[in-house]
Amino acid sequence: MSESRNAQPETAGKFNLSGMSLGGFSRLSVARKVILTAAATATLILVALVAISISQASKLSLTTGEHGFATMTRLIANNAAGGIRWNKPDAIETAYIDFANAEDSVIANVVVLDKDGAELIRFDHPSLTHADATGFAAEVTGSKERHMTEVGNHVLVSSPAFNPKDNSFIGTVIIAWSVEDLKSEINAATFQQGIISLGALVLLIVLLGFVTSRLIGKPLAMMTQTMAKLADGDTSVEVPATERRDDIGAMARTVETFKNNAIELVRSTEAREAEKKRAEEEKRQAMHKLADDFESSVRGVVNVVGGLL
Repeated sequence: MSESRNAQPETAGKFNLSGMSLGGFSRLSVARKVILTAAATATLILVALVAISISQASKLSLTTGEHGFATMTRLIANNAAGGIRWNKPDAIETAYIDFANAEDSVIANVVVLDKDGAELIRFDHPSLTHADATGFAAEVTGSKERHMTEVGNHVLVSSPAFNPKDNSFIGTVIIAWSVEDLKSEINAATFQQGIISLGALVLLIVLLGFVTSRLIGKPLAMMTQTMAKLADGDTSVEVPATERRDDIGAMARTVETFKNNAIELVRSTEAREAEKKRAEEEKRQAMHKLADDFESSVRGVVNVVGGLL
């Protein structure tokens, strides 16, 4: 019994808290409730759409870049196959150096291994951030398959090199492609899209607030004032929006009916009061007449008696 009694106040407290949390919203006008609800819904939808759009755009950009990186790495590996076969670093370097030193190059590192994993040549870009490809190189050494992984701001791609004559495996070309600029562009596009979306959301809320205020808020406020005046007995007030064909118009026509009923009630009350006053006046006059007649009769009797005496 004691436990159930203790549980009841806790439950009541929870309901009180929920009532308090909804109390502020419930005290708002209908127009503001509509605006807040619509704004919250529009915000959630817009945030979800922007997030999905940004995620898809990012994935598409990175996927497109990775495909291009894989293709370029395979081409460089094919061009470097002869140098790898004869262990000639100069010939190997010729296969990638023009791409690596280009002004818009995103090749951060190049590592070329023979079939046993020994490093034949390495290139490190002088300005791009370098990638640590040690672990990746250990994983792909001796593999005849192409591999790809993303590490920080780099996409590491390995491509096997084959002997042009007998197509035997002779080594591996590993290139670290920098995606730092690509991610920066994606972030800039994301920020720009966020600003545009925020501006669109603000404009939508302002437009929604204006339309709601004009179509719902103002008519309801005028209706409330009209009903308050009717409650105070002012039947001369004009009921607005009776010509509208929506819910506001239906409410206005209902208030107009209340007004007419109130006017009729006043007329009926005034008529009853007038009838009551007329009846009281007639009664008073009848009583006066009766009193006068009685006084006249008494006076006549007195006169007759006085004459006899």
